[in-house]
Amino acid sequence: MSSEHTCIDTNVPDNAACYRYLDGTEEWRCLLTFKEEGGKCVPASNVTCKDNNGGCAPEAECKMTDSNKIVCKCTKEGSEPLFEGVFCS
Repeated sequence: MSSEHTCIDTNVPDNAACYRYLDGTEEWRCLLTFKEEGGKCVPASNVTCKDNNGGCAPEAECKMTDSNKIVCKCTKEGSEPLFEGVFCS
């Protein structure tokens, strides 16, 4: 991830990732297999793609593997998954 997208003003909880948009706004989201609870990211069990798009970026495609692992695919042309697809570049 390029330095222009590295958060500088946001306190990011453990088990979370942060992304700085070009307009300067910053957003953190919990990593896959974690969910937001009271400003923290706690382990989540039995996550499916129906719950918050599986933790994938809203614009990403969420799929479950045969071993019940979430896989995020960024669908926009030229977009790359960041933090396993929690954000798409």
